[in-house]
Amino acid sequence: MKKLGLIASLFCILSIPAIVSAQSLCPPGTVSDKLVCMIPQAYGPNGLVMQNTASQALGVAALQNGLPEALAPLNSSIGRQAAILPLASPSSGITFSFDAVSKAFTSSNDSFGPILGERADTIGKSRMFVGFSYQHFKFDKLDGVSLGNLPAVFTQADTVATNINGGTVCSITSSDPSASLNECGFIRDIITTQTSLEIKLHQYTTFVTYGLTNNIDVSMAVPIQNVRMGIRSDARIIDISKQSIHQFVARPPSCPNPCRQSSVSNFRTASGIGDVIFRVKGTVSKKEKSVTALGVDVRIPSGDPLNFLGAGAAGFKPFLIWSYRTRISPHAFVGYEINGSSKIAGDITTGTKEKLPGQLAYTVGADAWITPRLNVSPGFGVL
Repeated sequence: MKKLGLIASLFCILSIPAIVSAQSLCPPGTVSDKLVCMIPQAYGPNGLVMQNTASQALGVAALQNGLPEALAPLNSSIGRQAAILPLASPSSGITFSFDAVSKAFTSSNDSFGPILGERADTIGKSRMFVGFSYQHFKFDKLDGVSLGNLPAVFTQADTVATNINGGTVCSITSSDPSASLNECGFIRDIITTQTSLEIKLHQYTTFVTYGLTNNIDVSMAVPIQNVRMGIRSDARIIDISKQSIHQFVARPPSCPNPCRQSSVSNFRTASGIGDVIFRVKGTVSKKEKSVTALGVDVRIPSGDPLNFLGAGAAGFKPFLIWSYRTRISPHAFVGYEINGSSKIAGDITTGTKEKLPGQLAYTVGADAWITPRLNVSPGFGVL
């Protein structure tokens, strides 16, 4: 997604009243408590309301036509990133085996393993691993664009001014001699906007792994998530024509008549279960020090996608893991996630679904055994 496209997508949502069908997820005139409606309803359930609602209202026609395309990229990107976050490894930790000779439990591996990466080893038949992790995410950029500084400028749409010679098309590029500069002067007015978004997510995940056989184990990850979203936006009408045609609804004393500036700020939070993930993993090659495993993750759409708690679609991710067991143990993981259709990827104004894009995931790293009580686990990748 291009940077300019992302910025335009955001402010098309912010700067106009929404004219939508009855199936809209954020219907006009109705305040929604869903986070997905926070951006389109930043200026209220009817958007930025102009005092002049005639055909000369600034930019309405052109921006309304772009609304369906504008909503999909932003909500899809935020929702997908909030829902498809990396989880801590469900196989981290040290397993113990009972040695009949010494009559004591001994560790079956030397290190705790990777944290966000994966290792190919399974935990063994009839063994169970239960774990818990906490992660905090702060979204400060989207496709390289800072969410804290999003400026945009909107121009007047071409429109028919019925009070000019029975109906003349006013356009900034018009060469119609019958339309004087003064009569169509309003076409030069613009709206400038400056907006910042803040999105934070707290994730609490419980893992359960059980060994079906010595080479196959199954896992389940249940995340509980808290999403916090804040928005601040300032919109200003630049009256280039000096005709005072365009103005917002007056709000004395903060914005007396003529009102040409509108500022809003809002904050909401949502909590609940995220998308539950089930995993099956099995070793396909086990040598003296290296292990290779194949597996698949299946994501169940149990989280509320309209509050960015889930993707709103099932996911299927086959993967390959390779590990090498030594004092410094390297690990490599590669998989590809295939997603179904979700409302957050579709048209929010009609509630239609579109397919969430697939995603290549990979990690490369190593865990190093320093002492029996100290491990280091560096790594990098895209999850």
